[in-house]
Amino acid sequence: MLGYRSKVTSNAEKLPFPKKGIFDRSKVCTLYRVRVSLQNLLASEVIDALQAREHVLLAPGGRDALRSEMETLTASRLPAITPHLAQDHAVTGELTNTFGHDEADEAVETLVHDIAEQLMASEHVDDIFAEDRLIRRDAFRAIASVLSRYQRGELDITESSEAAGQTPIALNDLGYVAATVAQTADEDVLTLALEAAASSVDSTLCRVDGNQQAYFVLSGTDANRRLALEEAITEALVDLVDQELVELPSVEQVLQVDQDTAKSERFAEGVMKAVRHTQQQTGCAVTCNMVDNCTLLASLTPLTSEDAETANEHFDLFLHTLEDALSHIDAAQ
Repeated sequence: MLGYRSKVTSNAEKLPFPKKGIFDRSKVCTLYRVRVSLQNLLASEVIDALQAREHVLLAPGGRDALRSEMETLTASRLPAITPHLAQDHAVTGELTNTFGHDEADEAVETLVHDIAEQLMASEHVDDIFAEDRLIRRDAFRAIASVLSRYQRGELDITESSEAAGQTPIALNDLGYVAATVAQTADEDVLTLALEAAASSVDSTLCRVDGNQQAYFVLSGTDANRRLALEEAITEALVDLVDQELVELPSVEQVLQVDQDTAKSERFAEGVMKAVRHTQQQTGCAVTCNMVDNCTLLASLTPLTSEDAETANEHFDLFLHTLEDALSHIDAAQ
């Protein structure tokens, strides 16, 4: 039977759980500029250009949905465009050597191609009346016009992460284990894990801020892309625990076991019975290791925020179950 126990650590309680006239053009322009992001403006201008030339027929009520799709697509390309725009380079209106930087030119060309493909596949476009080359030409002209004004500093674009084509992921919203790992892991270890998670779903990690929020550039416009990234991040952070690179808060106690009980062939079976019962009842992870012939180190690790708040109660359940299992061994002897 158990002789006595002394608490070694109990940090479950220390968990950080949780932010001039009505038509004055200058005024109208200012009001407009502060309300849009760059990808919003690009998407709107492209759609306006294609509709004005009667290249496309949108489904009833489909403009907003198409703009949203096009914004997502455009946002994924902006990080390869905006950092390379030369302020003193004039846009020529041609599809090559336009923006003063090869990477920006290539990214714009890719964006134009993707927009043409998106129009063909979108359920919000009822019909297309123009050849592909005309769609690409007029989409490019619309994009070049916006980026030209952006280069000259004529657009007061909102500088949000989304406007830069970055998708924020709140690590604290990915479950207790992932949130705790993000809060406690070494910065380099966390960054490497997030980079690997992003790479696994063809995305790119941009940065991690001090509020445990990470920013990514997603590839493609699949509605499930963000969900896939969140799942990959969660898996990568859980793996850090499995690899013992990060320890989750736990309740541990040293248990002194009667020497005859510890020598019994049924001792290991009794311990495992208590471990399995506690895990089934609480969902917590329970481990037991013999320190020496009569000393057992037991640890209970909560896997949800709710269980972390009642970790000591869960550990008491384990102790009660273990006492009961070992008492049967003593009785048999």
